[in-house]
Amino acid sequence: MDGMIVNGKSYSGGSAFSHVVGENQTISVLDTGTSLASVPPSYAEAIYKDLPGAELVDGAWVVPCDTKVNISFVFGKDVIPIDPIDATFVHPDGSGGASCIGSFIGVDSSQEGSDFVLGDSFLRNAYALYDFGIWATPGDSNPFIQLLAATDASKAWAQFDTVNAARLAAYGVSLNTTGAKSGLYCCLCYLPRCSFLIALFLYLPRLQRWLNKRCCRSHRVLGRLVYKFRAPQEQLHRHWSTRRRYRFSGGPVPSSSEEG
Repeated sequence: MDGMIVNGKSYSGGSAFSHVVGENQTISVLDTGTSLASVPPSYAEAIYKDLPGAELVDGAWVVPCDTKVNISFVFGKDVIPIDPIDATFVHPDGSGGASCIGSFIGVDSSQEGSDFVLGDSFLRNAYALYDFGIWATPGDSNPFIQLLAATDASKAWAQFDTVNAARLAAYGVSLNTTGAKSGLYCCLCYLPRCSFLIALFLYLPRLQRWLNKRCCRSHRVLGRLVYKFRAPQEQLHRHWSTRRRYRFSGGPVPSSSEEG
């Protein structure tokens, strides 16, 4: 990956694999099995730190539910804008309120072989074409990935307030009953269905303690079940090491104009 743009400001580099990629590049995994996305902590900070009311809790940025931020990821010549509705996710706190948490969570993924793991919060905004080349068929065609933006940035920005109000209404809450803190402590505890959030949650011991103190009884029970389900770090590493990587590692990335 060649960079990220947040509200018009560009960020790039800082890869843990600088010996493999170019000076301003990073390694990204496109993972349909990840609901959100993990990014280096400095990139998550660039996205959320300056937003009014934003608060960092063990790598997760908690923001007001009307937060709107302009994010794009750059791959070669292609710029992939992110719909601002995908920059956060909502979870009600069970008492009529809700919290919103940044979908791009600051996590060091270098031990898993990448800088970024871009899941559905990114992939909803792109068409992705994968060509396995000589990995799959005889010949001399090298493998490549081609990306094409699926989101109209201006249209998504203009529609955010309407779409966000509908999203909150679907959870039975409104902006008057949301806040940066209201449902955070039960939110992550209540999402054991998402494997990525489980993996993230297991590495936030301080948040685990807060959950035990603040969550209602049913959520505390879920939290203890998730805690008992803790997978050793080496198991996570084995999981990632067996998955095939598709890296943007300095070679030319096909432009969207090259699609037939």
